[in-house]
Amino acid sequence: MSTKKRSIYNIKAVQQMTGVPAGTLRIWEHRYQVVRPERNRNGYRVYSQDDVQMIRWLSQQVKSGLAIGQAVEMLRQQQAQQSAALPSPVEDKGNHVLGDLWLRALHALKAYDEREATHALEEALSLFSVERVALEFMVPLMDELRGSYEQADLSQSQMNFANHFVRSRLAMVIGGLPFGVNSSLVLATSLPGEVHEQGLMIFSIFLRRRGFRVIPIGSDLSAAEVMDTVQELRPACLAFAVEEEEDRQAEALQALKEIKSQADEEAIPLRFVIPGRGLVGLASLTEEEGISAIGMDLKLWERWLGSTLLS
Repeated sequence: MSTKKRSIYNIKAVQQMTGVPAGTLRIWEHRYQVVRPERNRNGYRVYSQDDVQMIRWLSQQVKSGLAIGQAVEMLRQQQAQQSAALPSPVEDKGNHVLGDLWLRALHALKAYDEREATHALEEALSLFSVERVALEFMVPLMDELRGSYEQADLSQSQMNFANHFVRSRLAMVIGGLPFGVNSSLVLATSLPGEVHEQGLMIFSIFLRRRGFRVIPIGSDLSAAEVMDTVQELRPACLAFAVEEEEDRQAEALQALKEIKSQADEEAIPLRFVIPGRGLVGLASLTEEEGISAIGMDLKLWERWLGSTLLS
């Protein structure tokens, strides 16, 4: 069966790939029946590549100003007129290829097969951009594995192996990039004990590929220690990794407020950005604080970059 038709992505992965929150997606499914996910053997929703493409298209229409009901009606009219899956954008022929490679890597990591996982990743990198592979291959891969772990379908050893594999490959990509010719410096950090740093590492790749200097200063620094480094290096931006857990989000937001307050007092023009899922639900609140929560969406990253460091 084609990967386009095969249901392989859980709802967390779909949320990551499309930018549509899980709650919104469930409302669309219930009210409009436009996407009908299958259920896996544990009863959880799973989606195909076709589903992901359809959700992306609907999201684009809503962002352009259409009500979701209007977007659904437009989609249905087009589907009634012709057998093409979507009216626009033109179907990405590479989606099924990336999906097949994703599935190969998933099975390989579950089997501790580093060689096969490496081959799948290298093939993906030979066909698609680093950012796309990171956001649509590696991130959903780890989401799927964490979901299996949380459902007790994956052991701690398997999860540790997969985490090590993904982190080491991201580090290799970063290490192979130029140091940056742009004078703007970005410091990358997180709270002590932060364990999900993949989003910050991918964002670092995004910035370094565009010529920015990115210095990782670790995750074991207090707000005061981060501020000491800011005073020493005078970066243009502080990129911060934050977990999804509410208590960690509150802790991170407080730390960022402390750093921002001191930077303002010392007249240091420092921008703050949170790539990844942390604080995305509080985007309006963080913007009021002068902190940009930009999720894991490449278009949002480009928009943020154009309006901040490149403006």
